[in-house]
Amino acid sequence: MSKVSTALVVICLSLLAMSPLNAATIPCVNGTYANLLATNTSGGCSIDDKLFTNFLFNGTSSGNPAPTPLTSSQVAVNTVNNGNSDIGFQFVFSLAAGGQQTNDILLQYTVSTLSGLPKITSEHLSETGNFTTTGSAVVDETLCIGGAFSGGSCAGTTAALHTFSNSAGSKITDSINFAPVSMVGVRKDINTSGGVSGFATISGVANTVDQVPEPITMLLMGTGLLFAGIFSRRSKKA
Repeated sequence: MSKVSTALVVICLSLLAMSPLNAATIPCVNGTYANLLATNTSGGCSIDDKLFTNFLFNGTSSGNPAPTPLTSSQVAVNTVNNGNSDIGFQFVFSLAAGGQQTNDILLQYTVSTLSGLPKITSEHLSETGNFTTTGSAVVDETLCIGGAFSGGSCAGTTAALHTFSNSAGSKITDSINFAPVSMVGVRKDINTSGGVSGFATISGVANTVDQVPEPITMLLMGTGLLFAGIFSRRSKKA
């Protein structure tokens, strides 16, 4: 192998070693929110090159009689990984409230980039809900852009997303774009209320982040194309 070829191979191997994709983390898998909570003791879990940590869960309800609050084991979790376009979770459950009742769950976690790359540039929220008459199905999400939630405070810039299905109308998706950051705290209040005499239910909520292309990956691709070009020229000369 020529000196040029050897150098290119060394560069490729070095860049691969630097890539955040090689970071040793526990993968997030399909299961329940209780499984995600269990990863807190080992530093969270990863989907592709995103690390998810600091999972929290709380279920509450009110009314007479009050519906039974959901537990973390009753919230199914499906991971989402569509490369740069969508990385995150789909939460599936049955949260319902009738007349004079409310049923609520609070989910919270932090998503960050392994080794700091690639940066997060947007966040997306969607809900699957239904209602009758005075019922209302709402997801209020607060983001901590560039930081994480600690107690009730945010170490970054706060922003809000909102979806709903009620007598005022329906908005089942919301999203926000922002300057590239390495960390986003996500806190969502998922609420169903029957109002005076109605009914409301939410059966699913999805949260994903987008990201800018990773410089290391782009450099590896460029190096690979250069490598292929060199061998192509040599083949033509032979």
